[in-house]
Amino acid sequence: PTENAGCLIPKPAEGQSQPPTVDVLATASRAAASLTVPQPVMYVGPDPRNNKWNALAVGLPVWVWADDQAPQSTSVNEQGIQIDMTATRGEVSVDWGDGTTTVCSSMTPRPPNIEPMTKSPDCGHVYQQAGDYTITVTASWSVAWAALGQTGSVGLESSTGYGLRVGEFVSVVAV
Repeated sequence: PTENAGCLIPKPAEGQSQPPTVDVLATASRAAASLTVPQPVMYVGPDPRNNKWNALAVGLPVWVWADDQAPQSTSVNEQGIQIDMTATRGEVSVDWGDGTTTVCSSMTPRPPNIEPMTKSPDCGHVYQQAGDYTITVTASWSVAWAALGQTGSVGLESSTGYGLRVGEFVSVVAV
């Protein structure tokens, strides 16, 4: 086969008048776009499972973080073309379920013995109303590909959700 303007042109078979062409750019981009990237592994702090109401309080700072995920590499053969791909996770977007979205370029795990009203330095939120919310974390991935001396990249996303109950708590002091 020979290369011509991004296409792989196989040698014509006997009796074949026009050789078929394969668009390397389109084939590699399609392969990269079909790659499955891992969903973010998400954590919420303080952990609402640590109280009998399984809820967090209105006005309490909520921290969200996701495990760092190493780049994912693979190779595939599409239409006779070897395509090498590496997916690297970038920013993480958090939809808090109340109309607020935060883009987090870094995410700090909540330390276990921190003062309860401490806000996350990079990826947190404070709910102003009681309710049941779904926090959706979406990781952006850049998939770099290389095939037949050509390169390119494709953006992908993966998401996961977390149901969170936020309540208004009133303390009662009995005398």
